[in-house]
Amino acid sequence: MKTSVTSVEQMHQLGVQIGKALKPSDVVVLTGELAAGKTVLAQGVAFALGITGVTSPTFVISRIHKGTPNFIHIDAYRLLEGGNAAAYLDDLDLDIAGSITLIEW
Repeated sequence: MKTSVTSVEQMHQLGVQIGKALKPSDVVVLTGELAAGKTVLAQGVAFALGITGVTSPTFVISRIHKGTPNFIHIDAYRLLEGGNAAAYLDDLDLDIAGSITLIEW
């Protein structure tokens, strides 16, 4: 599916649409330039799950938002500096089995 988004509101709404389609154990990976709207899209996904207060986890790397299911929001940008982001993600020891996980890459 290719979608053009031209506003913050549209990005949020796209996240809501995606969030409604997700189920526990799903993982969404977003890539894009700084300020591309990845966190706004994550906020839309969370909104669809009944979760509010989502902010960028850039400096803490990951945040777990409690809900049914939990929403795990990861910003892997800083992990890229180490050269092996996938290995570092595993080191976070997050239980994604029953959660919806969104990774900004």
